[in-house]
Amino acid sequence: MEPSALILYNLSNQEAIRTQRTANEYRELEQTIGVTARQILAGSFPAQPGYHCRFCAYRAICPAQEQRNEGAAPSPI
Repeated sequence: MEPSALILYNLSNQEAIRTQRTANEYRELEQTIGVTARQILAGSFPAQPGYHCRFCAYRAICPAQEQRNEGAAPSPI
């Protein structure tokens, strides 16, 4: 059975958005979901640094943030 649509759910407001994808896009999405599910089951949550880090609640304990700070000069007091 081939998928006919993709429905994305916004959990904060319970809104469903229906979209269409090509067969190739569905295959790529299925692979991405599989990889992500295996990483979650294995407890593997690698940091993916980016602009979004500025708003992350885990920034203070993030290994990527620690690596970034290792080469930085100390803050002036």
